[in-house]
Amino acid sequence: MFESFKKFFKKEEVAETEPTDRNAVFGNKRGIDKEASISSLVKVNLGKGSYIAPGVRIFGKGQITIGENSIVQENAVIYVSENGGITIGDDCVIGPNVMIVDHENNPTKRDIKNNAMKLTSKPIVLGNDVFVGHSSIIHLGVNLAEGCYVKENSEVFTSFYAYTIIEGKPAKKTNIRF
Repeated sequence: MFESFKKFFKKEEVAETEPTDRNAVFGNKRGIDKEASISSLVKVNLGKGSYIAPGVRIFGKGQITIGENSIVQENAVIYVSENGGITIGDDCVIGPNVMIVDHENNPTKRDIKNNAMKLTSKPIVLGNDVFVGHSSIIHLGVNLAEGCYVKENSEVFTSFYAYTIIEGKPAKKTNIRF
């Protein structure tokens, strides 16, 4: 299944890159593509052999950690807050147009304007070997254990056990891998 992505990976990669190094190229198609957009307030820890594709946008003020041999495909949007944080494990595939957001507005009173609402933030953890299909959305506080498979166009609000196949809006378990 991951054969088409192996051409992106090479073992002797630099383990960490700062957002200011986003134009660095670590060999052919590894590291952070120069067409990716990463806020200067976000700290990106990128594992060996991982790749952030063109058109990916990473916003906010927090930290994102991406393990080894993972790929974030074209036009994915990741919004990380300083009180949340996003961790993506080794050997993961984040499909095109996926959105990962570790916070939400918390409307508590009618007299507070939308742009002044307090944010509720919770870390997001995607374990090793997680696949997130195109155009899916991962919400705050979600923990997808090792081997989870999120089918395309799903919206994930809750956590799932290892090797669960999930789909739908809201996402539900439909099967297990293997």
